Amino acid sequence: MKEPSLIQVIHKLPTCLLFLAFLIPGLLLSGCSRQVLQEGQVRSTSAPKFKKEQLPRLSQIEIWFVKPQGEELRLEKVLRSYNGPYTTCDYLDFAMKELTKGPDGNEAQQGLSSELPRGTVLIDIRKKGEKEVSINLSRSFFQGGGIESFETRMEQLRRTVTGIVGPSNKTRVYLDIEGERLTRTVGEGLEVKQPLN
Repeated sequence: MKEPSLIQVIHKLPTCLLFLAFLIPGLLLSGCSRQVLQEGQVRSTSAPKFKKEQLPRLSQIEIWFVKPQGEELRLEKVLRSYNGPYTTCDYLDFAMKELTKGPDGNEAQQGLSSELPRGTVLIDIRKKGEKEVSINLSRSFFQGGGIESFETRMEQLRRTVTGIVGPSNKTRVYLDIEGERLTRTVGEGLEVKQPLN
């Protein structure tokens, strides 16, 4: 008995099976966006290449508050435990939220306070390119308290930022107020030095 040819077999198959037989391999091939370079090495051909940030893995982050000393305010740091992603933006996001919250109950009992006005909130942290990050705070940050209070809160901010992204780091950190770069104080019109670090 003569065996049926491949064409005869294909004609006898239901149309839906034929459709699947040709569709599935095509989908598998078109969906592959990775190439194997060598054994154990894979490169994505569709994902953009970014340099990984080389930052130390911090388990504690310095937050700067103030404490009265006679008639003046002395800057003092406290440590907050950190357990999150190790990127500049994540560190800064955590630090700014802690700074705007102010001292906790125990720290307040020890006389610590903050010159950041109540109602100051972190809107967001924005990364602009490889070497620039902006901290975007609400308008409350620069309102009230006079020039000395403003300079003290700026120093709290600078020291907190520099503890994460020091002056030797290539990333520059800027302060924005509701999306606009802060260059001068309100009222007195004094220049605000940027970047913060």
